[in-house]
Amino acid sequence: MMEQGKMIEQIVSFVGENRESQASVAICRRILGHYPEEMDGRTLAKLRQGLEGAGQDEIESCYYIVM
Repeated sequence: MMEQGKMIEQIVSFVGENRESQASVAICRRILGHYPEEMDGRTLAKLRQGLEGAGQDEIESCYYIVM
């Protein structure tokens, strides 16, 4: 299984590159509780922080959404 930190990096990278995708919307709603109007660096930092505080199962679920 991939290291948790690498999963988080790939999730945040995917969301940053595919801001309007259904996968990005689903992850933001799941981790942030909403889909932000603007997807900027601060939002991505909040997403990363939320993922770092999430459980392993939640991170794996988000990872499989984007991969």
